[in-house]
Formats: sequence, C-alpha cells, structure tokens
Amino acid sequence: MDVNKIPYSASSCELPIIVVNKTSCIAGFCAILRQIIKDTVAEAPGHYCRKLLGFKDSCLTACSESSVWTKFCEVDLIVSVKFLRTDDASMQSELPVSMARFERHMSQPVRLHNLFKYTMSKKFFDENVVSRDGTPEHTYAEGSYMTLADIIIFVCIHILLTVFPYGTTMKLLPLTATWSLNIETELDLEPFAAELSLDWSTVPFDATPEGGSLPPARLKRKHEQLQNMCKPVVELAKTGDIIVDFCSGSGHLGILVAHFLPHCTVILLENKEESLNRAKERVKRLKLTNIKFYQCNLDYFKGHFDIGMSLHACGVATDLVIQQCIKRKAIFVCCPCCYGSLHDCHHLTYPRSNVFRSEIDQERYINLSHAADQTHDEKNAKTRQGYECMAIIDTDRKLQAEQYGYKVYLSRFVPKTCTPKNHILVGIPEK
Repeated sequence: MDVNKIPYSASSCELPIIVVNKTSCIAGFCAILRQIIKDTVAEAPGHYCRKLLGFKDSCLTACSESSVWTKFCEVDLIVSVKFLRTDDASMQSELPVSMARFERHMSQPVRLHNLFKYTMSKKFFDENVVSRDGTPEHTYAEGSYMTLADIIIFVCIHILLTVFPYGTTMKLLPLTATWSLNIETELDLEPFAAELSLDWSTVPFDATPEGGSLPPARLKRKHEQLQNMCKPVVELAKTGDIIVDFCSGSGHLGILVAHFLPHCTVILLENKEESLNRAKERVKRLKLTNIKFYQCNLDYFKGHFDIGMSLHACGVATDLVIQQCIKRKAIFVCCPCCYGSLHDCHHLTYPRSNVFRSEIDQERYINLSHAADQTHDEKNAKTRQGYECMAIIDTDRKLQAEQYGYKVYLSRFVPKTCTPKNHILVGIPEK
C-alpha cells in the first residue's frame, strides 16, 4: 500500500486500528475487536456474537494499563507468541509463563463485579455449571459462557501448541486442555446463516418430513437436518436461480427449498426411479410448479445452475457435487456422508487439494477417511478421533474449492446430535 495514501489517523497510532470516519478512529487490539462485534450487532441485532462482549458488555473494556486481565489478553500472551522461536530447541523445552498463568487462572473462582446480577441473568447464567457455593465455574475464561477473551486466548494457545508437544503440554495443563476442547466444540456449532429464521408454520404437510413417510424415530432429526441445509440456500438464492438437489432421494430437501423459494426452479436429480416417483407424488399433491425431475447419475447432468446442494451424498458423490459446482461457478451447500467409501475413480482422485497432495500420500489419506466413519456415540473411545478425521477430509474439500476462488464455510449442524455425519460445507464463488 502506498504510504502516502494511509489516513493520518491510521499512521498516528499503533496498529491495529479502525478508521471509523474522517473524524474518528479506534486503536488497540481489544478495542477494535469489541468494535467489530458492536458493528455486527448493529446490523443484525439478534446476532449470536453479541454474547462475546460479556456480562453487561464489559469484556475487556478496561485498558491494559489498569486491568491485569486485559493486559494478559492484549499484551502478555501475544508477546509469548510473537517472540517464539521455532528454531531454538532450548526455548521449546520450557513452556511460556503465560500458559502457566492461564492454567492458574482457570483454577481460581470466577471474578465478577456483580455476582448477584450475573446469577439472576437467564441469558448468561448456566445453573448446570456452578460450584458448590452457587457461583459459576470456569467452563470458559470468564465464566460459564464464551467471550471475546476466549477467542483471543484460543488463537494464541493454538499457535503455541503447534510448537510444544501437544500430548505432554495438555497433561501439564489439564484445565487448559478441557477449556480448549470446550472452545473447539463451541466454535464448531455456528453454521452459515444460523441466525436466519424459517417459518415452518407455512409449510404444507407434504413438504415436511412427516409428509415424506419417514418413521417416527427419524422425524425430529430429519427436521433438524433439513433446517440446517435450507437456511444457507434460502439466504443465498436470488429470484430466477436454478437450484439442483443432487442425490435428492424422495425429495425431502428439494421440495422444502422449492416451497420457501417459489421464484426459483428446483431440479430433483436422482438415479433411483422408485425414489423419484415418490417425490413426484408429493409434488403433485402440493401442486408445486417450480420443480423438475432428472433421473440420472449426477455427473451426467450438464445444464446450467446457480446453486448445488446435497444432503448425505455418499462417499465420492459429495466430491462430484462440489466438482460440478466448481465447473459452473455455482454455490454449493453439502453435507458429506460415508467417508470410508472414498476412492479414486475416472472422475476424480484423492486427496482433492494441492495443499494435501503435497503433504500426505493417498494411502494415509484413505486410512483417515476410514477412521472418519467411526463417529459412534459420545461414550465410544474412537468418536473424537472420528470427528477429527472428518474435519481433516472436509478441510481438504474446503481447500480444493478455495483454489478455484471460493469462499468456503465449514461447520456443523445445530444441534450436532441430529446426525453423526453433521458437517456442512457452504461454498460461494468470489466474483
């Protein structure tokens, strides 16, 4: 950037800085992060990030000169990362003092200026996470819910853990290990367009999971899956768009999207005649006129479309959907399934991204894909490993799309219990 084009206010303060307008600016790491959250909430008052500002919107408000906590988040911990030398073996043999300080912090009672108001606040207080005396415990850095402080600390701790041995460090810092897992779980829960509200009261019976003749045991989970898939499509679709529901089955997802987007055309693409016939019967009863039916393999479809979606397209089918979307510069919304059945075929090879191809051979990659199918119940010892491997495979998919100029969001369904295969990839081509 041309130094002469930098605004005077920006060159007059230590970075980072936000230039609000010609007469106002904000400097300081914590201050600008708070402002970004405030700006987001101003545009979308119900946005979930509001809670990151903490109880009474007071998280990290005090400057580092007057607050030990702000100084720790804004200065001390960041200095530990900034001056970390990965080529110095002696430096890596001793953990930074800041990591020990955080472990100590997590062992202490939660410090609150007004404990009574906090415990009376239904918005913030979690009665399931309290100590014997009724005070909130340190599930997160400032109490029982995540704040901006957690985000800052998590990034720094994550970087430090790439240098120091993960297993050994986590044994030395058990409270930090538990906190880190809580953050990872929390950050996984917010999918694209999570704040969007769908009016299910307007949905006719035949467009619901019940209308699709599902067994009662699957209805609630199917409802949650469809809601997670519909939201990003409804958010991103424009009038006149063509939306393809790849591997549509009997049309649960495509029919619901067609209901919510009457000014778009939805194509149900399925190679099983019986499944497609069931979808046709539902559409006939609903009298929907914006749905078309294609009985064929998904790679046989060559038409133009604007959004491609797939819910639990098995194995390589998810990658074929993403590949089809990339060819057409179309948006994709995909929930993968059957990771263990990934294999090379005449359409594609694995790994998918250039980054992964340079780092891992195909045999190890396929082993990871098999492990990714081991997402059993939470009590099973291999479940966490399974989700970690799922994340690796889907990160490869994310990176591959980004090679072609996509902005890709990788997250989980809410609630994540609605299906063991609960990842959702939303890819938007950058113009």
